[in-house]
Amino acid sequence: MAWDEEHLIFADIHSPGTVNNLQSNPSTEVNVVDIFCRKGYRFKGKGEVISEGTLFDEIVSFYKAAGSKHTVKHVVLIRVEKISAILSPAYDLGLSEQEVRDRWVQYWDEINKDSGAARIIG
Repeated sequence: MAWDEEHLIFADIHSPGTVNNLQSNPSTEVNVVDIFCRKGYRFKGKGEVISEGTLFDEIVSFYKAAGSKHTVKHVVLIRVEKISAILSPAYDLGLSEQEVRDRWVQYWDEINKDSGAARIIG
């Protein structure tokens, strides 16, 4: 999530591989994409693993206040250096956002119908 105008954060609940990777190479990329409209953002930057101290306590308190029941082993503070848009190749076909969304809603409705689950978007 966004922590301030320059940083993203995430809590390490059980990601030892990610934490180990960031400790040896802090370069990181986070992609956030709306699965239905197939648009999003790529955030590139440097991640810092934090395991104690005031900032750690503040971030953990934020997650607990939001309802997290998980034990947070570390938090990762990412200083964002570059942001770029992510756009599905479906838009290269001239489809509108609504057409792309409708296709993906239909796709997931079919999967849910086959599994007996309820429609996920109303």
